Amino acid sequence: MRYRLTALILTMSLLSACSDSGSNPDGPQPSAAVPTVSPEGPHRPAIGAWAQPTGGHNRDRQMAAVTQLEADLGHKLAIDHFYVTDFAEVRTWDWRLQWDLEEGRIPMISMGSGADTQLVASGMFDPQLESYAEAIADSGAERVLIRYAFEMDGALNRDWVRSGPDFIRAWQHVRSKFEGLPVEWVWSPNAPAFDGTNGGVDQYWPGDDQVDWIAADGYNFYTCADHRYWKSFDEIFTPFLEWAESKEKPLMLAEFGSLRDPEQPARQAEWIADSVSRASTHPQLKALVYFNSDGQGCDWRLDSSDHTNAMLPDLGLADQVAELE
Repeated sequence: MRYRLTALILTMSLLSACSDSGSNPDGPQPSAAVPTVSPEGPHRPAIGAWAQPTGGHNRDRQMAAVTQLEADLGHKLAIDHFYVTDFAEVRTWDWRLQWDLEEGRIPMISMGSGADTQLVASGMFDPQLESYAEAIADSGAERVLIRYAFEMDGALNRDWVRSGPDFIRAWQHVRSKFEGLPVEWVWSPNAPAFDGTNGGVDQYWPGDDQVDWIAADGYNFYTCADHRYWKSFDEIFTPFLEWAESKEKPLMLAEFGSLRDPEQPARQAEWIADSVSRASTHPQLKALVYFNSDGQGCDWRLDSSDHTNAMLPDLGLADQVAELE
């Protein structure tokens, strides 16, 4: 079965600020959402994604994953999310930064996960960080999102995060290396931590002056990773929204997704439609970044099936989807 982002097209149409009149047979159109990813802008949630490559992670496969996703979607992603393992050499990813800028996307770089926070704060990784800052400066970017040490609250991350104070010192150190650059800092715990899981998120908060975006990573795991129940947007993200909306900063779902239900093939599309509809009721929630991947044993990729397509005419999307077939 071919995996496509038909379900994401459905969600974009629910938010008129994020949808076009239809896809263009000549290729993806510029994303109308890009200018609105702003703390000061009106409530127009931008749609982004991590597009997992297939068959390897070389440059050509990474580019193909993004461009195929955009072809399915019918326009550019507002945010292209990608990962830099630990603090890999800048040459492994600076090409993607430049490519995103040339293509009209906002890059979001997740970095530093796995690198011991005490070593980060000590300056051990400064040569890499300085090369990153130089690459961003040379790129001419007007804005780059950096998501340092995401999911710092996770139980499996304790060995390298160490403690809240250690994380904060590392965050402040990393941030200081990008002073004066058009970098926006995305602070991104797991959604359950906002409800107190693993000690909660307050211990990791580096301060209002250190964070530009407050984000959460949250999933409807359903039957994956020892989970048993189907969870709605509200069940997953209400604690995050209640905690974050008091901070008067723009909010983001930096990773979100749902598994498919083999017994109800349209259920994933319905979950995403409901999630984006619910997100539109939260004015501070400015960006939604889907995790289009089958990594870590859970398959989050969006599925276009006959059952899913059968529900689209009721939502007025049949013509839009037909153009992508």
